[in-house]
Amino acid sequence: MENLIEWLNQAYRYENYGDLARAKYCFERLRGWESELQEEDLVRVGKFFYQQGEQEASYRCFYTALQKGATLETSGQLLMQLVEKRVGSLEDLQWLLTIPEIKKKFDMRIRIARVFKERGEAMKGYLQVTDLLVEVEKKVKFEKFLMPSYIQCLLLIIEMEFGFHRIAQARYQLRRLIYLKREWLIHEQEIGYWSIMLDEIAAFVKREDWDSIYSRLTGDVGWIAHFYHLLVHGRLNRSAINELSRIHFEDPYLEKKRGTFLSLLLKAAGDSNWSTLIEEQIKVLPNDLLTALLYGERLRERQDSQMERFWTEELKKHPDRKEVIQCFWQSKATETKDPRILESVKMIFIGGGEKIGGTSISVSIGDHHILLDAGMHIHGNHPIPDYSPLHVEGLGFDDFDALLISHAHLDHIGAVPYVYRQNPQLPIYTSRATKRLMKVMLQDTKDWHSLDLIQDTILSIQEVKMGEEWTIPSKDKEWKVRFIPSGHILGAASIHLELDGVRILFTGDYSMEDQMTVQGMKLPPGLEVDILITESTYGYHPSNRVLSREQTAEQIVSCLQQTLERKGTMLFPAFSIGRSQEIIALLQEIYQHERYLPFPLYLDGRVAEVCRVYEQCYREEGKELSLIGKGIQSAKELYTRKKNGDFTFSHFMDRYIIPEGNAVIASSGMLLARSASADYAEYLLADPRNTIAFSGYLDPASPAAQLLDSTRERGTGRVQLNDNSYDSHAQVESFRFSAHAKRDDIVQLILQLRPQAVFLMHGEHTKAYESVESLVEGKTIYPTVIDLAQAAGEDLTVIPAFNGKIYRLGRGEKA
Repeated sequence: MENLIEWLNQAYRYENYGDLARAKYCFERLRGWESELQEEDLVRVGKFFYQQGEQEASYRCFYTALQKGATLETSGQLLMQLVEKRVGSLEDLQWLLTIPEIKKKFDMRIRIARVFKERGEAMKGYLQVTDLLVEVEKKVKFEKFLMPSYIQCLLLIIEMEFGFHRIAQARYQLRRLIYLKREWLIHEQEIGYWSIMLDEIAAFVKREDWDSIYSRLTGDVGWIAHFYHLLVHGRLNRSAINELSRIHFEDPYLEKKRGTFLSLLLKAAGDSNWSTLIEEQIKVLPNDLLTALLYGERLRERQDSQMERFWTEELKKHPDRKEVIQCFWQSKATETKDPRILESVKMIFIGGGEKIGGTSISVSIGDHHILLDAGMHIHGNHPIPDYSPLHVEGLGFDDFDALLISHAHLDHIGAVPYVYRQNPQLPIYTSRATKRLMKVMLQDTKDWHSLDLIQDTILSIQEVKMGEEWTIPSKDKEWKVRFIPSGHILGAASIHLELDGVRILFTGDYSMEDQMTVQGMKLPPGLEVDILITESTYGYHPSNRVLSREQTAEQIVSCLQQTLERKGTMLFPAFSIGRSQEIIALLQEIYQHERYLPFPLYLDGRVAEVCRVYEQCYREEGKELSLIGKGIQSAKELYTRKKNGDFTFSHFMDRYIIPEGNAVIASSGMLLARSASADYAEYLLADPRNTIAFSGYLDPASPAAQLLDSTRERGTGRVQLNDNSYDSHAQVESFRFSAHAKRDDIVQLILQLRPQAVFLMHGEHTKAYESVESLVEGKTIYPTVIDLAQAAGEDLTVIPAFNGKIYRLGRGEKA
């Protein structure tokens, strides 16, 4: 150690004298001894090596200094410059992100995300920068100095989304930039570039301050922006076409797109050569929006029979653009439907209209009435929906021909006992799986319904087979009814009704994606629909992060493994039905080659009971599904919550959960008061080894949303659980493992079915996304499901449904 100090002192002395050759000789003697040096010495040695171009040696010094507690201010910037030159490992970079100090170094975190991308770990970089964007977006509204970081985040995300071929998501992020107020608009060159790449340049050049923006654009971007400016203002001439024919763009993609720009100019000038050129361009740029729009025009001119197929594919790529929606709608050759058949239809949304909860819909065709779902409000003191609008219309529960149940979540079934009590003779129909799940789930409504009432309700329910058409008597007529699997949870169905020539489809909650335990919705071919009633849960608010189901699964498993490594517990607050079984099935698939899960997994709340229903229903269909066993067990079988019990919940936590790494899946998904998940969270929040992992929709008023928001805001959370307030030091994560249709799925379903009228329900119609420091309304930046559906054409009536409102289609109801 004395020799090290001597070499160090000599190195400093020679460096101070300017004798760099001797200084270097002395500094070289310190290689390999970095762990023995103090952090301040490591920083100085590292800087010397950096100046001498000794990158590896410099990197080791800075990295070791940080491990010993040096600040990012002293060594972080130089270390990042080395990392950007591909010095060091990605594992080191991952460690760097765990330093508490880096939480506030937004620019450095953006640079780290870019390094991940450039070194072959694009998804890691994407996760880092999208997490950062959530933090910055919340803070920038009050801390304007963060605007440059906000813009840099968006530019990197746009680049990544484009690389992942998620063009619609990239455009949404871009629109947040092209509509920024002038005082915050920086990096115009990059914004202009992506506006051209993603075909948002026309909106960019229409800004009132365009002249000042244009003056800052150069090269290919400046030229194309100028040509669009002339095009938008009708000032294009032949010389522009000639110049575009001769010019060569440096950017490879823009050079490929030059033919599309030229085709557009030729078409605007009335030159027939545009069509030949665009037919070549669609082969070169098959995913480009402008190319697709022009090629679609060519197909229309030719009256090509492939038009519908072409726009069906383009709609999948560009579901956010109204022009594509209009082209698809117009390309679909169908017979004109007679609007008069809807004159006898009346809809009353008792609940589940403009917000989630209490779903129940009265459907009337003339003097024939049917009730769809009877859910409860999960929050508040009035769980039973307000059925008084029925009485206003002179309807009582005796007037309904039947109650049809779509699926077994409480917001769709919680009021079924109430309806049964009003009319015990009312026929109630649902699928076999839903009936069995209702038997479990309605136990949680004992505060509002007696056990005898619940039991009598269950006994009265009649099971129907999926996919088969059957009838319900209605005075002198019959309702034709068909339950169609909707892909949301086990037993979930979309309900197709027909009476007097009117065909109605109620989607219930649905998902187009296949899940681990249920397949996605697949409507039968040729299904005719005049009125569509569709959920729109995710139709109004964008996500900063878009991951496939497989990528989300990888995230969850990675987070779980990190929690187990630090001997913590990972709590999944999850809905008893659907989400819980998906998480179990996911973990089983990951560890399928092992006899048992390599950690204990405990189920609590109603989760274990629901799992047994899933297993039973699978067996009856001749399928295999095992959700309990091989390391997965019911926590309730190990403890009792009864007072003076021999082994209580507290004993269970002390003996089984707290001492070792494990996982718990417990209902409710939102940490509602007196739920199993809230009980676990009370024990787990204080310990930073633990993780609370949400996996689905969180009501903004729920304790779960409160915990997540406060953690993102301050790094440590605070939450009200079971009438007590708690600080949280646990890791809090949110994964999108949803079983609901996305905005684009909803729009595509509407366009595919081509109804005369669509009711949007189970969504927040009155809320619009508000972008930071924007010049325009949120719907321009993120078009909602309402905006996009209305773009189809005047022959489609789009109606956002509101609770308590009565809709008569014969009176020309509009959105």
